[in-house]
Amino acid sequence: PATYYVTPKSRSLLRYDVPETVLNGIYKHEHASKRLQDHCVTVLKVMVQLEQRLGTAVICYPKNDLAIYDYLPQPLPDGLIITTDEGGERHYYLLEVFDASTPRFVIRHRLQTYRDYIEAGSWNTTNLPLPAIQVVCRSVAQRQYAQSLIDGLILGEPPSIRFELTVVA
Repeated sequence: PATYYVTPKSRSLLRYDVPETVLNGIYKHEHASKRLQDHCVTVLKVMVQLEQRLGTAVICYPKNDLAIYDYLPQPLPDGLIITTDEGGERHYYLLEVFDASTPRFVIRHRLQTYRDYIEAGSWNTTNLPLPAIQVVCRSVAQRQYAQSLIDGLILGEPPSIRFELTVVA
């Protein structure tokens, strides 16, 4: 795997063409850990699989491309996926990929963050349909844990929050 970053000289040359928030994200990758590299590769694999399966009906935006949108949850999701069905209707998904080594407290915190984000109505400023939260787990056990958390998070509440879970080994 490879990690790309912007050097200080390149950063100054690009500052007029690229939003500063995007440059800051790329600049920080100079000393990316192996874990971050592996995570980025996993996110890319998921996006490529979606594009191969759905063809031109899907658009994937990785985390670095999302830095300019202030209505997205913080920290940013791993990606934004937009699909178009046969009727031309668009569907939005916030992508969250949990690595095999992701601690359970991190999974719990991220899922709570998404619930709070949807409840706060920040997405409503877009006037687009609410996104589903697409959660990618690395094992069946991790998926079961995430599902148990989701069941507890939305229990007794209206189903405005839609989580979709999948396992990618």
